[in-house]
Amino acid sequence: MDSQAVTTEPCVAGHTANDGGDCQKMSLTELCDHIEATHHRYIRDEMPNLSNQVQEVAAIHAFKHLELLKVSRLFEGLRADMETHLTREEGVLFPICRKLEVVDCRLTPFRGSVANPIQHMEKVHEKAGLAVHTIRILTANYQPPNGNDSYRAMLESLRKFDDDLQEHLRKEKDILFPGALAREKQLGL
Repeated sequence: MDSQAVTTEPCVAGHTANDGGDCQKMSLTELCDHIEATHHRYIRDEMPNLSNQVQEVAAIHAFKHLELLKVSRLFEGLRADMETHLTREEGVLFPICRKLEVVDCRLTPFRGSVANPIQHMEKVHEKAGLAVHTIRILTANYQPPNGNDSYRAMLESLRKFDDDLQEHLRKEKDILFPGALAREKQLGL
């Protein structure tokens, strides 16, 4: 794969010790597989529990911390967006990326350019980034009030989710998307 990647950081997320090695050296297929197995799995596994955590903490503490109501609404919107987004990535973008590596992909072309689904994904990434940025601000960068274990646990879970999401989006923006566009160009599609 001739990738025009921007970053050279290793392909390691904060929540696992061995997260797939160096993403820069992965093929498009390997990178899609890695993102699905690592980040998409993490999101699908963690979002329902985290959603419950956020709602419970908001229900208990919102009378003193009104910002929790907004955090809860933002997280629920983020959850809905991410669930749809993951399905679209796995059903549309990732199959195109994998197909770009098939030698005879010119014989069975997909419709349009890979740039089209990438542009759509980037819009969703921006919206997700804004939501977690706002949550970060509302929670004073995930700093809990003194002496509250459930609040502290929720914020720690939100921080871990934020860290994983940032790494996930970086891998796509800096490695996968440029790599897919470069391969499409290389094939003359």
